[in-house]
Amino acid sequence: MKNFKKNTFIILIITVIAMYIILKDDFNDIVHELLNMRVIFIVLSMLSFLIYLMCKAESLRIVAINNNKSFTYKKAFLQNLIVQFFNGITPFQTGGQPMQVYMLRKNNISVSKSTNIVIQEFIFYQIALVILGVIAVSINYFCHFFTRIDILRLLVGLGFLFNTLVVIALIIISLDKRITDFFVRGITKILIKLRIIKNKEKTLTKVDKKLKEFHSNAKYLLSNKKILIKGVIINFIGLCFFYITPLFVAYGFGISNINAIEVITASAYVYLVASFIPLPGATGGFEYSFMSFFGNFINGATLPAILIIFRTISYYIPIIIGGIIFNLYKGDEQK
Repeated sequence: MKNFKKNTFIILIITVIAMYIILKDDFNDIVHELLNMRVIFIVLSMLSFLIYLMCKAESLRIVAINNNKSFTYKKAFLQNLIVQFFNGITPFQTGGQPMQVYMLRKNNISVSKSTNIVIQEFIFYQIALVILGVIAVSINYFCHFFTRIDILRLLVGLGFLFNTLVVIALIIISLDKRITDFFVRGITKILIKLRIIKNKEKTLTKVDKKLKEFHSNAKYLLSNKKILIKGVIINFIGLCFFYITPLFVAYGFGISNINAIEVITASAYVYLVASFIPLPGATGGFEYSFMSFFGNFINGATLPAILIIFRTISYYIPIIIGGIIFNLYKGDEQK
């Protein structure tokens, strides 16, 4: 609860600062743009983001269904909304995966299998993210969309490298039993020496059992090419809808001189940078990179107005709804 309040306070402060910087020069013009936006396109942008969330839910379901046949799409969708909340309030989006393990456990899936499910689903997402990153970088290489933002270009490169290394690390953890066992047993022994864990033999036996289950399940999922390909494709489609959402927002403000390729490329660059920002929701860095990349296509007060609406749809609304659902979610774990 203490960290939750602290992170919420950080988000609030940085958001206020970011909004002040965005609004201070063209406040009246930005408000005018917001009051005159076409609502139908804002609804379409919300539907586009909703499709992204639906794809994420289906990605989770196809992995979890192997361990719990009663795990429905509805449960996956609700859990995904809760994950949006915890990702949004923690640095580097680190809070979502542990909470997802907890929620899967509430649906009668063991902790080891829940951890494996979350890792596999995250691998699907990261692979799709890296593929879209490669596409975006390739498009920009030939089309030269972003030629005057050297610092952000460096951050894009670092973000791309970071996400690629994450994919490689997750695959190694899932498939190489020796490396995973070395780290997990090493951490366990450290906790035993620090007297955080009391029963040494019982704990090590339990850890060995859970690791065996983990690797057995991981090998099955990653060797099942059908699930792997399906999971990556679903996440790829979802990310495309996510990345194209600002296009519908732009249409809502009467912007017509920007196309889907430009928006997807700019969005991919924004999120490559955002993945490298160690603040909840990448607050501050996201707004700066969005203004910089999309500023190559959109000028004036319309750009910050688009940012405000898109950020509200893709960040603030999901964490509000996710927080509400988290307080109501019970799962179906039997006492």
